[in-house]
Amino acid sequence: MKSAFAVAVLAALCEAASAVSAARVFTYDPHTPARPHLGGRELEPVAARLVLAQRAHVQEYHSSDLDRQEIIDAINEFGVKTPLFGKASGKTKTALLLLENVAEAAMSSSALSSYTSFQVKSAPSCGGLFVDLARQVDATGLSSLSDAQTQQTISGSQHVTENGDIIFRTASIEELENTFARLVKQDTWSITALITCRGGDSESAEEPSVWGTYEMPSQQFLKKRAVKEQPLIEKKRPESSSNKASLGALAKKNATIIRGILPACFHSLAECERRTQNCSGHGQCRKEYHDKSAPVPYDCFSCKCGNTTTKHNDLISTTYWSGPACQKKDVSVEFWLIVLFTVGLVFLIGFAVGQIWEMGDEQLPSVIGAGVSGPTARK
Repeated sequence: MKSAFAVAVLAALCEAASAVSAARVFTYDPHTPARPHLGGRELEPVAARLVLAQRAHVQEYHSSDLDRQEIIDAINEFGVKTPLFGKASGKTKTALLLLENVAEAAMSSSALSSYTSFQVKSAPSCGGLFVDLARQVDATGLSSLSDAQTQQTISGSQHVTENGDIIFRTASIEELENTFARLVKQDTWSITALITCRGGDSESAEEPSVWGTYEMPSQQFLKKRAVKEQPLIEKKRPESSSNKASLGALAKKNATIIRGILPACFHSLAECERRTQNCSGHGQCRKEYHDKSAPVPYDCFSCKCGNTTTKHNDLISTTYWSGPACQKKDVSVEFWLIVLFTVGLVFLIGFAVGQIWEMGDEQLPSVIGAGVSGPTARK
């Protein structure tokens, strides 16, 4: 009886283990040859998440784990690669595909076995992670929706973002294979397909420590961007005055001196605002560029400094700010005035000394001693 109970417990444990350990990611890049021999490679959940984020071009939300060597190696192996010489012809767009609760026999699909793939070791439910990635890719259209609304939006039909990327939660292995093959034929898509095995509820709560920690698009940033894109709407005008008041309060709050050497680039908007105290209240953080040539592509955010105008007794003075956190006053005008005044003063003193020296160098005229007689002897 005990042996039968032990066998039943062992079978249940094996079934539970298989329910959380079967997940595979298939990838395709137009200008990178397929490497099906890598299909046996297993990645930890955190490394797999970073690879998915890099392929979706949302790695700025996942920068906390990029310092680990095994994650960098995984991104170099399975991430999107940029040509070293020249640019790829045409614009490559991103396609994220998800298929959940698939029979284990269909995990190694014959239609996808010829593409590059890897397994996710001890993978929990992937539905929540895919929803978060979808919100990061399409922060404008999906960040305000609930999990159920987001899953409904990306299911049934392909959800196209404002940048032309595709997010699609397929319903069957046939639909996934057909979508994958159709996008491959167009040769303009960087495709990432995540397939999970049957046995786990994709909508169950996931432990944050399994996938690691990452950021999500902030509603404050989206509101700022919406106001910037629609500056002529009448109802937004009262909000601009309150924003100026809040910036003034923020400048008083951030009056403390920012010490230390700040980097020239920050990998996310939130990090830029936090490290620079929102540019010391004298500017705003903005995206400078996106470096695709780096081994791990990243975004560069930095402060765009402004100026402060004050009026006192009908006198208007303008202060220009500079520095990585807009914490330094621009004193270039005063500096050049002092330099020019000092150079002029040194030149004037040197000229005066030279004139005096030339006057002392001149010989006395001989007529000075002409009327002076020498001593005479007395008789």
